Amino acid sequence: MQRESLDLDRESKAIELFPHHAEYYGLMAFIFLDEKEFELALQKADEGLALDPENITCLNARARAQNKLRQTNEAIATMQDALAIDPDNEFTHVTIGWNFLEKGKHKEATTHFREALRISPAHHSAKVGLKEALKSKIPPYRWLLQFNFWMQNKSKAFRWVFIISILVGVRLIEGFSKENPQFENAGIVVAACYFLFVGTSWIINPLANVFLLFHKDGKYALENSEKWNAIAFIICILSGIILIILSSVVPDKEQTGNFIASGFIVLSLCVPAGHMNYPVRIKGNSFSQWIAISLLLSAVIAVLCTLTGLIAPMVFFVIYFILFVVYTWSKAF
Repeated sequence: MQRESLDLDRESKAIELFPHHAEYYGLMAFIFLDEKEFELALQKADEGLALDPENITCLNARARAQNKLRQTNEAIATMQDALAIDPDNEFTHVTIGWNFLEKGKHKEATTHFREALRISPAHHSAKVGLKEALKSKIPPYRWLLQFNFWMQNKSKAFRWVFIISILVGVRLIEGFSKENPQFENAGIVVAACYFLFVGTSWIINPLANVFLLFHKDGKYALENSEKWNAIAFIICILSGIILIILSSVVPDKEQTGNFIASGFIVLSLCVPAGHMNYPVRIKGNSFSQWIAISLLLSAVIAVLCTLTGLIAPMVFFVIYFILFVVYTWSKAF
């Protein structure tokens, strides 16, 4: 926020010094977009276009502001004007791509992101947009992306209130259903939907990375760390399933429960393994990265203790569970 304020002051000074230079109005409009001041962004873009109707920066800012304000038809018209002026401008294609992606039109978005990369192969925002558009072929990812766009357009305070309200609401409904048996099924359904949403939101991104890993275009869009996220995700899922299957064939029936517990621990590892940064470093890690590393270490120790029977694994199960809860909350907030 402090950086955005400094940028805003700088652009305000530039406009004060050069009041007839449309580019500065467009740059200020993008700063307002970052601050989610969409009305002000549209106003500044229009002021710049009054000075220069063909300014690409102002046209792009105007199209993004109109898209955020749900002025869909106007945004389309602005984008068409920008393309008519400069059909080979990668910035314009990226703007159109993100506008389409926010509207859930991933096929149209893919076309424009590819065109932007044809013009400028190293364009970062176009690479990210293409990756998101390709992942959106998976319906659950597409739905969660739309929810994410909706949340991003809200203030930080609203996002906090919304998340906490969801948690409190689910708890209240669960408590009400327990006290009123006739509504017990409703409480179970609400809780199940909540946990399904949370679980899906955790695994859908690494699962989408797995999809892109085998996609003819997607494998080039993934960063190196995301490729390792996908590989680690697959390894954890397959290893956990194998351990659970082995629980039914071990000769010592007392070990059955140990194999099942180990299998579920390894399965749950797909969450941190699918989100952490690679390569793993000793220094300069974020808090959530350190928790993810600790999760991996505690899980390995717990599984080895369980399968070998050398040390009672319960303490490591407890440590793993606590770290897992801390990790999910640290990533959420």
